[in-house]
Amino acid sequence: IGVAMDNGGVMVTKDPYDAENKGAVYISATWGHNVAVTKPGEGEAEGKKIPIPEQVLFTPKSNSVQVLTRSDQETMCVPDASGGLKEVPFTDRRRVLSDAVARSLVKAANEIKKVFGGTEQDIEWGIMKDRIYIVQARPYIDKK
Repeated sequence: IGVAMDNGGVMVTKDPYDAENKGAVYISATWGHNVAVTKPGEGEAEGKKIPIPEQVLFTPKSNSVQVLTRSDQETMCVPDASGGLKEVPFTDRRRVLSDAVARSLVKAANEIKKVFGGTEQDIEWGIMKDRIYIVQARPYIDKK
């Protein structure tokens, strides 16, 4: 049986849309386990709609948490008793992350970046019972 994460996602220790926004942290978040998500405007995969995640940008200059997109999830992934994950219906329309949780993720992201000598990081995370778990961190590769 897998671990039942309340939320999951990825975060990048930079603004992927604006290189001048120094110190920003971008967060993509979903309900349940981190599932395949897209950026707005991207299509469908294998005939199935891929949900748009909640996307948040923290900007240190203004100390602000800006919601770029709200999640449009209709299902979420949870552990299946027979192994793996299963999709279950989901109708909650509130924000995936509160500002306080987003700020806690930003703090963790910046600590991880510091551990890796200031190299921008691409970090997978999950939250279970109000505790942040880091699943993976690797150098961020800018696709521009």
